[in-house]
Amino acid sequence: MTGVLTEIARRRPVTGITDRGDVWPIGDGLRHGVPPHLRPAAGLVAGTRVSTEFGWRAVETLRPGDRVLTFDEGLQGVVSVTMNPASPQGGTPKLIHVPKGALGNRAPLHVLPSQRLLIDTGLAEGLIGDPFVLVTAQALVGYKGISAAPGSALAVKLRFARALLVFAEGAAVLHCPATPDSAAATDPDRPGYRQLSPQHEAQLVASLRRGDGGMVAAPAQPWGSAQAARPRLVS
Repeated sequence: MTGVLTEIARRRPVTGITDRGDVWPIGDGLRHGVPPHLRPAAGLVAGTRVSTEFGWRAVETLRPGDRVLTFDEGLQGVVSVTMNPASPQGGTPKLIHVPKGALGNRAPLHVLPSQRLLIDTGLAEGLIGDPFVLVTAQALVGYKGISAAPGSALAVKLRFARALLVFAEGAAVLHCPATPDSAAATDPDRPGYRQLSPQHEAQLVASLRRGDGGMVAAPAQPWGSAQAARPRLVS
């Protein structure tokens, strides 16, 4: 009975950062007061809603063991969750604003400049032979109203047993890394999708801005059991 009660307590919903308790460890940058210009900018921006087995939840309310709906591997358990203030090198806080609908997101989305997003475009197929490609948010500035926005944020890093892609605010697809000690993949920080070189990334996005064929679209949704389990978007 004690084990059951412990599990129930562990699963108690977390409603925000102030209710964090011991749900996840505070990252070293926050714990030791690392100067802003030295803090790593990595993770999902706090407040971003991701698709889970219990519906759409803000990323900062998740805890290890919660299952998140991934792009092509169904529901997968979170291994660890850490939090750090996020500022790029140079100390000037900056986020990337993705307007509603720009990348399949049903609500405005803020991401870090280094965040990788999955897009589906025929232009990528011409470059690498695969329409699915990871592109950094910074590179997409200027496309479909995507823009740099001043501001600071808390970065919440979800880690899985292997690198995965999660749904954010609808059908936007964001990359999440594997745990550092993961043995599930040769490169634990890369999912099974290509990331372009900086030169090819710039070439791709320039073509998208010009409208030279192809289009960014929300990637195809997963089907099967994962499709049946996908929660509906709630406001």
